[in-house]
Amino acid sequence: MKPSFKVYSDFNCPFCYGLNERLLKHKNEIIVQWKGVQHAPQLSIPLAEASPALAYELEREVSLFANIAPEIPIQLPIGKPNTALAILAVSATMVESPEKAETFKNRLYRDFWVMGIDISNEHYLRKTAKEEGLSDQFRFNDQKESSKQWHTEWFQSGLGSVPALIRSDGKILMGLAGERELNEFLAGTS
Repeated sequence: MKPSFKVYSDFNCPFCYGLNERLLKHKNEIIVQWKGVQHAPQLSIPLAEASPALAYELEREVSLFANIAPEIPIQLPIGKPNTALAILAVSATMVESPEKAETFKNRLYRDFWVMGIDISNEHYLRKTAKEEGLSDQFRFNDQKESSKQWHTEWFQSGLGSVPALIRSDGKILMGLAGERELNEFLAGTS
């Protein structure tokens, strides 16, 4: 039986994107339950150009990311999007097709962190879902309960930040760890 994990993650966090990319390398060896949480609900829809403080934070995060995960492509975006609709869209597509929802989720991360696309845009989310072989007729309101549950679990756990990778034995790996540390955590040796 494959080891199982859950991950609390947000699309506008570069370290969540990096962890997602690294976990993809292990997709045949492990089971990962992705739970989207909005750690910055104050961000605007549509994506707005970052304020000076947010621009500084983004530059710092992308620079740190490049040092931790130089093998993963990343571009400095103009700002950070509100991720509520993206999380709801992934939740909706998980009901329809977990495999295709996984591909959809991965594309949202890459479209934002590599292409700079505004993933808070409803038209973009529906178009992208359709391009990934999913229905574009999902209703965001139908998924609010599961999204709220993910957020409540994350908040009540006291984790406080993303990404948080949790092993079935309850051990937690916070942030974007180096490949060796991640591999040891996935193997249960750390």
